[in-house]
Amino acid sequence: GKGTLVGQWHMVMWYGATATADIYISFTEEGTFDLYQRIYSPAYEHYSGTYTYHNNVLSGKYSDNQPWASEYDAFFSTDGRMTLTSTSSTSDISVYEKTTIPDEILSGMLTPSTQSRANEESFRFL
Repeated sequence: GKGTLVGQWHMVMWYGATATADIYISFTEEGTFDLYQRIYSPAYEHYSGTYTYHNNVLSGKYSDNQPWASEYDAFFSTDGRMTLTSTSSTSDISVYEKTTIPDEILSGMLTPSTQSRANEESFRFL
């Protein structure tokens, strides 16, 4: 259920990967998410927005109203891992473990000012 989804996650595997990525995601009970991604860039980028989780399908949109690139089928295994499989590209599969997101990532210490990059269209993991 949704309670299984809520929490902080760290990606441990990405099948069909086209890049090296380090991904942390947190989901709240209230239906918001925070995504911390390091892909194609030396620092973490932070995105936030809202998500819906219904019948094991996870979807969302960013705070600027841009929808996620895909919806995802969420599967929770008995060892506590979460597997997200894109519904539009079944080769896009990522696996996560529950974690505590490091403070230096949450605080943005590892992230350059996003203001300077606001006008650039950057790749978003979800």
